[in-house]
Amino acid sequence: MLKEKNKIEMNPTNCQEALEVVAELPGVEKKDIKLHATEDSLEIRTENEKKFFREIPFDMPVKPKTAKATYKNGVLSVRITKKEGKKKTTYIVRVSEERAWREGGGKV
Repeated sequence: MLKEKNKIEMNPTNCQEALEVVAELPGVEKKDIKLHATEDSLEIRTENEKKFFREIPFDMPVKPKTAKATYKNGVLSVRITKKEGKKKTTYIVRVSEERAWREGGGKV
């Protein structure tokens, strides 16, 4: 249920081949729901007098073009296929006190 302003109750689920997000949006009409999927997140926005917004980050890449959504009785369900391969790579960049490169390229 929606208890606080701009709060959407959600239940994200990690299935074998896809990620599924279920959101309760009581009192919202289907035409007022806007979804935006990227490789690493899903944005749910309503464009009516209630004005809700939520971005759900994913811990693994997905195929945004495979997103399918249904809305029935105030419940939005979105399913997005996982991208094959490993999780997204994150690099730790160490900060030093000295410049590690020269103007024009190359190491110092």
